[in-house]
Amino acid sequence: MKKTSRNPDTLLAHQAMNRAALKVLQKAVADKEPIPLWDGQKTVWKIPYAEAEQLAAQNALKAHP
Repeated sequence: MKKTSRNPDTLLAHQAMNRAALKVLQKAVADKEPIPLWDGQKTVWKIPYAEAEQLAAQNALKAHP
């Protein structure tokens, strides 16, 4: 189970990292450029269509609970 922090600085840093990651994924999709992604065992180079959609959906759910 993932532990969530109650420290406001930690929460802000987490939000900033998610925004930055989403921008990187969306830019790679828009440019149709493969980027290195970790799949749990090895690094794979691919265009992150599913990952960008998934992160955007997660951010949308958190923005509008």
